[in-house]
Amino acid sequence: MNPQHTIGSIDKSNGEVIVNANEKSVEGHFEIKKNATFAVELAKNQNDNEDQENNLQQIDEKDLEKRKATKSAPDYKKNQSLKRKETFFNPKKPFFSIEMAYLHEKASRVYKEVLNKQFENKAEDIDPENICPCCSQIALGDEYLISMIGNYEDLAHLGPAYPLYFQFMIYSIGFLFITLLISGIYNMVQNDQGQQCQETEQCRVSFATKLAQSNRQQNDPDATQSYLNLATCIVLIFYITIFRLKQVNFARQVDSYDVSVSDYTIFFDKIPLNKKRKDIQEFIYSQVPGVKVMKIVQAFKLKQYNKWNEELGGDISLEQQDQIRQKIQDYENKCFQEIDIEQTFAGAAFVSFETEDQAIKVYEHFKSHPFIRHTKLYDKKKKFDNNILSVNRAPEPGDINWENIEISSLSKILRRSVSIIVSAGLIGCCYVIIFYIQESQDNFKRKEKNNSLIEAYAMLTSLSVLLINQLLQLTIAQLANYESFNSKTRTIISVAKKSGLVQFINTTIVQFFVNLFQNIRDVWVYGGLVYDITILLIYNIGLPSIIQGLQISQIIKWMQQKLFFKKTEKEKARLTQIQVHDIFERAQFDIAPPFASAVNTLLLTCFYAQLIPLGLVFSIISLILQMFTNKYLLVRRLSMPVPYGAELPLEMNDLYLEIIILFFSLGCFIFEYILNSEISSAAIAQLTISSVYFIFPINKYINKVFNQDLNFVESLSYSDAKVQGHFSTDYDRKNPILKTEAIKKYVDFSIDNEKDPQKKEFLKNLFYPDVQKRQSKSKEPLSFVGKFTEKFFEDNYKKSTTKIQKLKSLRIKEQQSRQSVFQNQQIAQEEINEINEIAQNQNQQETSQQPKQQDSFYNIQQEETLRQEGQLQIKQQNQLLTQKDSLISPQQESQNLILKSNQQQPIYDECNNDIKEDNQQILQSTILQNNLKESEQLIQKQPDLKSQSDKHQDGNIEKNLPPIKLKGRDLNKVVPI
Repeated sequence: MNPQHTIGSIDKSNGEVIVNANEKSVEGHFEIKKNATFAVELAKNQNDNEDQENNLQQIDEKDLEKRKATKSAPDYKKNQSLKRKETFFNPKKPFFSIEMAYLHEKASRVYKEVLNKQFENKAEDIDPENICPCCSQIALGDEYLISMIGNYEDLAHLGPAYPLYFQFMIYSIGFLFITLLISGIYNMVQNDQGQQCQETEQCRVSFATKLAQSNRQQNDPDATQSYLNLATCIVLIFYITIFRLKQVNFARQVDSYDVSVSDYTIFFDKIPLNKKRKDIQEFIYSQVPGVKVMKIVQAFKLKQYNKWNEELGGDISLEQQDQIRQKIQDYENKCFQEIDIEQTFAGAAFVSFETEDQAIKVYEHFKSHPFIRHTKLYDKKKKFDNNILSVNRAPEPGDINWENIEISSLSKILRRSVSIIVSAGLIGCCYVIIFYIQESQDNFKRKEKNNSLIEAYAMLTSLSVLLINQLLQLTIAQLANYESFNSKTRTIISVAKKSGLVQFINTTIVQFFVNLFQNIRDVWVYGGLVYDITILLIYNIGLPSIIQGLQISQIIKWMQQKLFFKKTEKEKARLTQIQVHDIFERAQFDIAPPFASAVNTLLLTCFYAQLIPLGLVFSIISLILQMFTNKYLLVRRLSMPVPYGAELPLEMNDLYLEIIILFFSLGCFIFEYILNSEISSAAIAQLTISSVYFIFPINKYINKVFNQDLNFVESLSYSDAKVQGHFSTDYDRKNPILKTEAIKKYVDFSIDNEKDPQKKEFLKNLFYPDVQKRQSKSKEPLSFVGKFTEKFFEDNYKKSTTKIQKLKSLRIKEQQSRQSVFQNQQIAQEEINEINEIAQNQNQQETSQQPKQQDSFYNIQQEETLRQEGQLQIKQQNQLLTQKDSLISPQQESQNLILKSNQQQPIYDECNNDIKEDNQQILQSTILQNNLKESEQLIQKQPDLKSQSDKHQDGNIEKNLPPIKLKGRDLNKVVPI
């Protein structure tokens, strides 16, 4: 089952992104929306530093050129009609978007299943802007969160493991309540009437010692209590049987509802490394005639590939990043085209068949006992070039640890052996530590007579045991990863089983044997076994919930976010988008610790239920708190969990349910003998029945009798299931090597084959959104984690767009201003040259033709006209200066908007130079005016010039002006600004 609110999920094991469309998200509206696995384009962040942005763009262009130069597998070349390769989101690119990280954080939350039903008939109502492009999950409001008091079946869309866990918790609470109701209440009433503790100086009366069975008179057996314990054991066996039936029914219902590609797929391991897909297909046809292979997905060696991806996100230069991308691309091309297959192939493949019956047929053909495989009894015809194949039903595509497939079987056996030895060593160390703590406590009791100090010491001892349990749990998780299982489910099962068992041994068995070496019959003394276990049970009420609620992984993420904002721009530019998403997304819910904690509580309580019946009450409260704490974490605080299957809860139940009843009976047997020095027939019968129930696999007989076979055979064919949109993902789209090209091919094929134009347009908007709307210039967090709102980013985007448009308009005005000033300067220079020539000719005329009075009258008129034109020119020049001054304010505003780019300083320098030149032109214009006045005075002193002026009416009077050196402008020719 896939997360219902999502169109998909993210796989971060190799820094890659896979988008899995949910099978119900737009069910009934169009087929592709139910099952597509997609990758969506994320636009590059528009950085304030343009140099950095240019560098990143150059990297993108280089990467695109390399991708074009090195085409991928031939199968993908068949579908190149859309030409959308460059628009897919690439998590390895050295850029990031804070808004996208917050969108991913919100979209990765857990939402209720009913959400997508409203989109079944109106898929176009889904706003692509609310969908995270890296994982294709939909960001929604708090009204779509799952209710805290809802049924556990509401969590079925997260994967069968999660509703089955809460079902397990509910039945575990019922298990303890039945024990309390049948035998526990009677036990506490009889214990309260005892006087053993009051008659002994070493015993301090308290609710713990007064309600313990050690408060009764010793060597006084209670037959009624023994028969009640026997009745409790029998009722619990029937109760567990009913629980198992309901659990199997629920798991079978989920399996029949969820049609997955794994139903049609078989996992082949130990294939010869030189075999290609065609060779594998021919071998299967030769072994099992009548079957049809639909797809073969190979597993490849990932050790060096993962190392390159880790280096890509490290502190390296852009050039080194580009080189690593090229290595990654070359390796992917080798795997696609099956070049140097022996160097890339891991010897394993996932083979999908036309029907599930065919897959079962192939599995039954190759299935054999591990012992027979390595003997002469094995059929040699089934060997593949002398290689004995390991054939199993395939896990879900998202449940595969691809990097562990290449590890050899011998190496895995050695790793798991080391893990078992280390776990046993840890238990031994814990025993020694607790033994010396208990020994120290006993020495303290003998020396110290103050009961309050003894009590405090005992409390510290019990607290140390619980803290050791938490350290053991962390160590077991690391050991499980070291064991290198092929599937995530097997890894988490190993963690849950070992962690629960180790905690139980450390908490219950070790404590018992430590007291056994002392005076075990003095269990009632102050600071003895009764008091230690009672304090331990009291701590266990709230401590597991508190430790689980703290979520250390989430605290680490908050610290990483604070460190992220303290990074410089260069340091941020080295991060990839997927690294930023990993920093800002919430921690995932880990189901193994809650299972282990619940099992430890049950085993501890049931083993000491005869001695300390009050522990049943404490543990019921503890389980209720644990259940609600974990549900709160899952549906409110943490992100979408890994969709584990039903294997984990089923195997946990198969292992521990019978053990719990066995230890309940064993505890009743042991403490009846310790307190009464004899064992009743009822206690013997109780231990016998529980032992038989534990030894014989009754659960298998239950499944056969009630016809509850968990393996449901799908009736749909592979092709029909794919067309109807049942495959939420596939093995090639989860393979770290094949995923990128497989996703692109699937998306393009889906869009091209959609016939409805409206649906087709919706798909385009969803998987190829407007990348400009996803760009960002933000450097600081736009909101706190979990308080992201779409309106905030929409307003921020509009504000940024307005600033950018205003900046562009100012730049255009500045360019026009500079061009206009330059043209005006050229025109003014030409005018000055022309005026100088006129002035020189005028001087020559004054010296050579002074007697000519006829021309002077005409000269006076021309000079007067020229003077008026000069004054007009000066006035227009002043207007030009005023217009020039008006350009300063928008330039200053522009400077504030683009201050970080530091690219506008030359413009201001040019404008200042223009102002200086204009000031010089004003000065020259003033000189021109003075020269005109002097010319007028000269004419008045020489009246003979009028006659000379009349003789030269056809001449150019402007040439007779005295020399004037003016840098003015003819404003009639000035280009308007």
